[in-house]
Amino acid sequence: MRAKDQNNDGIVQNNELSAFMRTCFHSTGGTCFMTDGQVVVEDGEPTFYFTDSEQGRVVRGVDRNHNGELEATEVAEFFAFGVRTTAANLFAPDTLGVYRDPVTNLTRVYVGLDNTTASTLGFAAGIHRLVDLNGDGDAMDPGESSMFASTAMGMTVAGVAGPIVVNVNFVRLIRVLPGGKVVAFAQGRSITPLTPTVQPDQNVFYAFTDNAGVATAEVFFNSSTLNSLPRHPDWANGTNPNWDIYQAATVPPTQSCFARFLAVVPQGIGGLPVYYLGSSYGVTDPTDLNINAQHVSGLIYRVIDANQNQSIDAGELSLFCNISGTAYNGVNPVTFANLLNQNPISQIAKRWWGMSATNDGAVQFSFDAGTSNTAIVSMKDDNFDGVIDSNEIRMVWVDSGHPFPLNATSGGFYDDFFALQTGTMPGPFPAGASVSGDGCVAPLRGMKPVMDVWNGGPVGGNAAFEIGSIRTLPLTPSFMLADFAMAAVPVPLSLFGGAVGCLSYLQSPVTLGLVFGDAEGRARIALPLPSAPGLIGVSSLFQMVMFDPSSTLSLPYYTTNVLSITIQ
Repeated sequence: MRAKDQNNDGIVQNNELSAFMRTCFHSTGGTCFMTDGQVVVEDGEPTFYFTDSEQGRVVRGVDRNHNGELEATEVAEFFAFGVRTTAANLFAPDTLGVYRDPVTNLTRVYVGLDNTTASTLGFAAGIHRLVDLNGDGDAMDPGESSMFASTAMGMTVAGVAGPIVVNVNFVRLIRVLPGGKVVAFAQGRSITPLTPTVQPDQNVFYAFTDNAGVATAEVFFNSSTLNSLPRHPDWANGTNPNWDIYQAATVPPTQSCFARFLAVVPQGIGGLPVYYLGSSYGVTDPTDLNINAQHVSGLIYRVIDANQNQSIDAGELSLFCNISGTAYNGVNPVTFANLLNQNPISQIAKRWWGMSATNDGAVQFSFDAGTSNTAIVSMKDDNFDGVIDSNEIRMVWVDSGHPFPLNATSGGFYDDFFALQTGTMPGPFPAGASVSGDGCVAPLRGMKPVMDVWNGGPVGGNAAFEIGSIRTLPLTPSFMLADFAMAAVPVPLSLFGGAVGCLSYLQSPVTLGLVFGDAEGRARIALPLPSAPGLIGVSSLFQMVMFDPSSTLSLPYYTTNVLSITIQ
C-alpha cells in the first residue's frame, strides 16, 4: 500500500491510499508476507526492494511508466532463498539494506536470514550480499550472491573483558549508511535469571565494512547491559535512560532489549549524514519500564555524523524527540492528537512497527494505536532548535475503517515501513489524467523529473487543481509547455546542445509560464477548471523543462514525460 498526501493538508485520508504492488511471485497456495522494504535511486529511477518472508524472496520493482504503481511488468524476483524446512523455523528473510555504489554504479543488497536450519535451497542464517553484476534485474546468476556475515565466520569485536564473537544469526534490522557501511541489529532473547552476561554478543547494533565482499565488524551502537560489549558513553554514564526493559509480568520476571530502530538520511542537516535511533516499546506491549523503572517508550535520538566517518562519536548524539511522558536530558515530553478522537497522546501505548526518515528533515514512525488501528506519526524540527516540540509532531494517518487496499475485515498486518520525501513518486493519477513518454536524468539530483497532479482530478469546477513536475530542484526555474497534439517523432534536445535522452514530445508547444521548484522540488502551477459543460471531454498535453545549474552543457535544461489531461 502507498499513502500520499495528495491535497497537501498534512493528513492522509482514506481516499489518498492506493495499491502500490500486487505482484510478489507467491507459490501455488502460498501467501506474501512482506516484512521490510528499502528504496535506492538507480539510473534516475527510485528502485524498490522488498523482503517476502513467507516465500523466502527478495522482490525488486521500478515504476518505469511513472503512473504511481508497481505493475506486474515492473516487478521482478530479485533473489530466491527458498522457504523454511521445518515448521519450527522462523520465516525468512526479514530485513534488508540497499546501497548504490557510486564507483561501480551497482546496487548492493544485504539481506538478513534468521532460519535455524538451512532453507530448502540451502541458504544458512546470516547476512547475505546480493549484487546484479550483469544488469538483468536479478542477483540469481553465478557469482552474484555470497554470505557476507554470519556467526559461523567467527568474526570478533572488542568486548569489555576480551574479544566477543559476532552473532548475527538473528538480525532484526539492516540499514546501510551513506558511505556503504552495513549496520545490523542483533536481537537477543528475554533473559532469566537477571544477568547481563547470558548473551554477550546480542542486543546491539553491529557495523560491517564491505571490502569487496569481505566484512570487517565493529560495534556501531550499544545501549544495553544484556551483553558484554562496550556501551555508548552516554548510556554507560547514565546520561540517557537504559533501554533494557524489566518484564515483571512474566514468570519468572525477565529482562530484554529490542529497541532496534534505525533510520538513515544520506544528506540531512547541512548536507551531512544523519541517523535516528528509536525505541520500539509501548506502555502495555510488553512494557516500557526499564530496569530502573523509567519510561523509555517513544524516545528518538538523532546523530549528526559531522566528520562523516560512519560512527557515532562523542557529541554527535542527542535526544531528539521525547514521547515518554517524562523529561530526560532537559528535553520535555511532547504530545500529539489522535486522529480517531482528537485526544492527546503522551505515551505510545503499544509497540512500534517501523521508523523512517527523509532528507528534508522529516522523521516518521508507525505504531499499533490499539483496537486494530495502526497509525503513522510524522515530526520535523521546523524551528531548528534540535528537538521536537509539540507543534512539530502529528499523527498523519490512522487505519480507520480498513479502506481499500486494506483487508475490509482485519485491515493490514503491519511490519516495517518506509517513507519517501514528498515529491519523489508521481501519481496515482485520477480519471482524466495519464502520463506517457519519459523524463531524462538531471545531474544535480540524479533523478528523472516527471509530471504529477495535485488536489483532485481534472473535473469541471475544480478550482484547486494543480499540475506540474516533481524531482526538480528547489528554488530553480522550470517552464510549463502545453499543446493539443504529440509530435509525430519526439525531438532530441541533444540536437541543440542538450543532454542525450532529453526529448520534446509536443507538436507545437506554447509556454504557459515560469514556475520555481518549492523546497521539496515540486514545480507546481495552478490550473483551475471552470464548471462549463462545453469543456467536458477537452484534452490537452503538458510537459515541463527544468533548468539544472550544475549542468555543463550549452543547453542546461532537462525534460519530463508528458501529462495528458481530459476534463471530466
